Amino acid sequence: MKEWNRNQPDDIGIKLNAVGCDIVPWSDYGVDRFTFRPTEIEHMAQIGYERWCWQRIEQDWEYAPMWEDQNKSHPFLLNWEDLRFIETDKVKDRNTFRQILKYLALAGFQIYRGSSQDS
Repeated sequence: MKEWNRNQPDDIGIKLNAVGCDIVPWSDYGVDRFTFRPTEIEHMAQIGYERWCWQRIEQDWEYAPMWEDQNKSHPFLLNWEDLRFIETDKVKDRNTFRQILKYLALAGFQIYRGSSQDS
């Protein structure tokens, strides 16, 4: 779990590109007004969640109602739309992308939306 959390930023560019955005060095002080659309947050959260699921499945984890490390079972190995995947757990994935603007700014970067989309 710790390794996955450390590697989570590795594909942030892929998730941003999926919603027509990219990361560039900080240069525009008005960029602090940038916000993601709710559909963009949802799409990136789903991509991140699916990545997490596939990593677990590749390590022979399976769905089970109870989380058991020794049996490699986890209750969240479900499709994003599965009704058993409760909303409060999706909120954690969405919040990751709501916070990304702040963390990128701290690292000297900002998000740029392609010219075909409004900010």
